Amino acid sequence: MDAEELLRRYATGERDFSGVNLSRWLHNLSNTNLRGIILVGANLHSADFDGADLEGADFSKAILDNATMVGANLVEAILEKSNLCEVDLSGADLSRAIMRKAFMIESGLDGADLSRRADLRDANLQSAGLDDAILIEANLRGCTLINTVFRQADLNGADLSNTNLAGANLSKADLTDTNLDGCFFCNTIMPDGSIGNN
Repeated sequence: MDAEELLRRYATGERDFSGVNLSRWLHNLSNTNLRGIILVGANLHSADFDGADLEGADFSKAILDNATMVGANLVEAILEKSNLCEVDLSGADLSRAIMRKAFMIESGLDGADLSRRADLRDANLQSAGLDDAILIEANLRGCTLINTVFRQADLNGADLSNTNLAGANLSKADLTDTNLDGCFFCNTIMPDGSIGNN
């Protein structure tokens, strides 16, 4: 299947494209409306979803490594156990998205909105970029955030219990007294190797 066929079938009302393989061609799905599409277990390696409307889409267990999703609408999208390594999600709206156990190593989330209880429990964000990201009330419980960069990120109310922040760069992060008090630390490995609890 190619992108044109997928879009044609989506336009006729089909929504379930589980297991589809779009990895053999360079697929441009930028600025498309694919709300509610089901791509469970799909191979979407290097696909272009820049600016796409993917609200409520299900990408569970999908392969999205090296894809681009700059500015995409992923509100309430399901990305559980998906491979998002080296994906550019800059400026994407991931509020209320479910990303439990997702592999997001070296992904770009600069300026992304991960607020309103975005669920990143047990996700691997090692070496990811979260500059200017909004993580208000995000659930980062059990996340691996080794060498993750948070410059000017807003972490107010984030759940960081059982999170590994070893090597995380929190310079210039928005961690004023209010925001720091709003974060939940329980057995959290802090950047200096100490254990944070509050």
